[in-house]
Amino acid sequence: TTDEEPPAGPPLNFTILDMTSRTFTVTWSPPDPFLRYGVIISYSLTCEEIEGGHIPPSYPRMFTVPPIYNATVDELRPFTDYKCSLIAINSAGNSDPTTDTSITDEDAPESYPREFSIEAIELRSLTFTWKPVDKRLQNGPIINYTISCNSSSILSMEISPDDMIEDNNGVYNHAIFGFTPGTIYVCSIYANSSVGAGPEISAIGITLEEIISTTSTSSVSI
Repeated sequence: TTDEEPPAGPPLNFTILDMTSRTFTVTWSPPDPFLRYGVIISYSLTCEEIEGGHIPPSYPRMFTVPPIYNATVDELRPFTDYKCSLIAINSAGNSDPTTDTSITDEDAPESYPREFSIEAIELRSLTFTWKPVDKRLQNGPIINYTISCNSSSILSMEISPDDMIEDNNGVYNHAIFGFTPGTIYVCSIYANSSVGAGPEISAIGITLEEIISTTSTSSVSI
């Protein structure tokens, strides 16, 4: 019997499937029997983000033979591109890797809009300013923001990107009309994706007082 050599062929049929926002499954088959050059004793799986190279905890992960030829990869970030690599191992060394790529599903935003503030500029209106949710916590495209204000009545409005003004510093602002003059409002904002709503953050706004002018007349008798 000749000595073993590192496998000359990678695992076959390596595929990422069953995607969710936080997990997916990888499946594979053993290398071609004529290219194993020995007994395959284990497989090593590595997954990482394509942009940034972040590696999920617990990876690389080893699987000993006989395996089930599938594994669940967890602790992933939503709406993120991943590349996974798998190598076969015998007593002499490793095969070349086989790879596959995929993107996790969207999820609701994990955080709230940043630097939320309220300013009264015109009578009966409030102007709201905020920065978007941190990009790594958006978990997918933000489709709109919901602003709600509670005083003697409740006002709630969904603000689409087309209705927002963005300045050069990436700050959004939007004016809402119909408030009562000289009133304190507690308002909150949260971001929405196609999957759900994120957490909210609140601020206090006070509308301008309405100034009522009075005129006096005097009469002079002769």
